[in-house]
Amino acid sequence: MQLPKLLFLSTFLFIISIYNCCAQSNKADAISPENKEVPKAMFLSDFHIGEVYGSVTKVLPKNDSIQKYYDSTTVNNEKIYYRKEIETLFDTLYKKCGRYNTIQYLILTGDIIDMAVHNTSDVLNLAYSFFNNEEIGNGRSFASFFNTIIYIPGNHDHHVWKMLQEQYYISNSMELTGKALPIQQQIIGVLNLEKGSMSKDSVIFPDPKKNFLSRVFSDNKKPVYIAYPNLYIKTFSKHICVTHGHFFEPGWNKSSLNFSKPGKRIDDSEYFSELEKNNSPITEFSDYAVSQSMGGLAQGINDIQYGDSTYYKKYLKLVKLFPQLFPVNLNEPKRTKHNDIQKLMEHPELVDTFLLHTKRQMHNEHMKFNTLIYGHTHVPCDSVQYRKHIDDLVGYKLKFHLSIYNTGGWVSIDDISKPTPLFLYKSGKIESVSLELNKLKP
Repeated sequence: MQLPKLLFLSTFLFIISIYNCCAQSNKADAISPENKEVPKAMFLSDFHIGEVYGSVTKVLPKNDSIQKYYDSTTVNNEKIYYRKEIETLFDTLYKKCGRYNTIQYLILTGDIIDMAVHNTSDVLNLAYSFFNNEEIGNGRSFASFFNTIIYIPGNHDHHVWKMLQEQYYISNSMELTGKALPIQQQIIGVLNLEKGSMSKDSVIFPDPKKNFLSRVFSDNKKPVYIAYPNLYIKTFSKHICVTHGHFFEPGWNKSSLNFSKPGKRIDDSEYFSELEKNNSPITEFSDYAVSQSMGGLAQGINDIQYGDSTYYKKYLKLVKLFPQLFPVNLNEPKRTKHNDIQKLMEHPELVDTFLLHTKRQMHNEHMKFNTLIYGHTHVPCDSVQYRKHIDDLVGYKLKFHLSIYNTGGWVSIDDISKPTPLFLYKSGKIESVSLELNKLKP
């Protein structure tokens, strides 16, 4: 009688063990990479942390039809709201990395934290909570998916660039040596994916883990490098310029357009320094000073385009007071699926001059400019071909044939304006991943 019982017990245990193995295998499959090759870099822009209609906010939008696309979590006893597309972004990262793998570089391409419409303290605290919190990511923080972070400021986080300049060239230098250093207006970063190295030019601090951005984005666990306004990347098949894109529009070139000498030929090594030095004061006014000194005025003005007219009269007063300085255009026509490239071509002299100096500067780094990645417009594009022959700019004659990519945006997401992170592989392949709104459950 004992033998049948032992056989039954052995069979039962065997079945249970098989079941457990299958269950563990299925769980592992759910968090394993979808293919063997992990991307070398991910590009993300226009996250707009702090903006009420952005990716992460302390205050829900007033618009009920938009509120349903936000989830919430509590961090350090404070409730924060985040777009549901962020959960899709984490799912994408798990597919690329699995539970334990990492992507070498996270390249933040501007307007990640929004100081143009919200106060600095709240924005930085929100950014720290998002990048380092594990609850949203089901056991992994956003920062944990990456080894190294490269930050390229835009216009809404332009003041981050000013903070870094003052910290390194003024405060730190005075404390260590008793002498302030000349403030550099550009730091051109060069990333060689063939060798897996960053150039020293992109290190604003001797230790890239010891700056406030490293604390914000990784709790000082990851090195954070700074590039402004351009980062150049060399792969086996592509030589890429990464920039935010605000210098493609006149709103962030007002001083240059009004005061620079027409036809003046600026050396390529100085062009971006001159561009930044001339236009920085106006960018600081419109995209920082207003939001920090006038309470909720900046956010209120921003909300006008979403149907909230509370601050409309104040907006008109501000425009009347600073007609040449305030770059907000509430009458801008609605974007179309092709409007991103059309918008890029609205001001061809600005764009072509920027690209021309980019091409020549990359040439000095032994690179052939053939790919552009940018953000700013919030309208994604994927390998759009741009051909141009420039022969009328102060004696320059250059041909362009570029593949253009845009990373989209996270503010008031719709079918046109939507987040589209890019993944770069060692071969130079660029993959565009659209985080579709219609795939989400309200």
